[in-house]
Amino acid sequence: MLGDKLVFIEFKVSINPGQVAYVGSRGSTIEFKISNLLRDVYMNQTGKIYESVKKELRNNSVPVLILVVKSISKSAIRALKEMLERTSSNWKFNYQVIIWSDSKGSVCLENMSMIESDSMIVRKIEKHKSTAPKRGAKLTLDEVSAHMELEGLSAKFEKLCEVLKTNGAKFVFNQQNMNIKFPSYSNRAMMGIWPRYSTKERGISLSYDFSALNLYCNEGLDDVDSFIFKRNQSRKIGFLGNNTFIKSDETIRQLSEVLSSSKSS
Repeated sequence: MLGDKLVFIEFKVSINPGQVAYVGSRGSTIEFKISNLLRDVYMNQTGKIYESVKKELRNNSVPVLILVVKSISKSAIRALKEMLERTSSNWKFNYQVIIWSDSKGSVCLENMSMIESDSMIVRKIEKHKSTAPKRGAKLTLDEVSAHMELEGLSAKFEKLCEVLKTNGAKFVFNQQNMNIKFPSYSNRAMMGIWPRYSTKERGISLSYDFSALNLYCNEGLDDVDSFIFKRNQSRKIGFLGNNTFIKSDETIRQLSEVLSSSKSS
């Protein structure tokens, strides 16, 4: 609540036209999120958001939806304008879209003219379903271990996992890889193991964020080109910036020494 107004704020780094209107069952669009939010508050009356506002909520309340964005194209602004004018009239809410630059924001779209009315007591907000394909199942440690055994990498993989766990690593599994985090320092992934690219000939496929590792190790690492991992520049794997193949026990031993100099040690 801001004063006597029920306010919901959403922050976005950027918005493109395809993220705005609910078309073709896109579950990540802004229209989809608005409809689900208002349905939960006014119709379903369930969930954490409803529980947090129910004491102040009246059937004729007019919520204010504020969207704060850092970067937005002119075409996205036009799409937002059309969508917000249409939905705010049907679903009864006021809105502001604010473009944030450095330390100040400027309003690019706004309609705060709707006032409370008995006619708002009954609101019908259609349910937008997401029919996008569901993500596949995440990998498990057993599945990764089985692949490494098939490729003759089982001993190296077990040794690598032992070094990582000894230094406080946590393994987080996705569909294609096994992310490596050090929760005592940060919840961000610093490395990732990729079973599908790991072969007997190449070794264990590992992606890594050199900058994050350097900070984790008290900025004591040499530059990325002279780091213990020889960079594989022929193919990008993952989003951590660099990738390599671990082929030898010596590389695993060197990694153990690097991690032992970390801030958590």
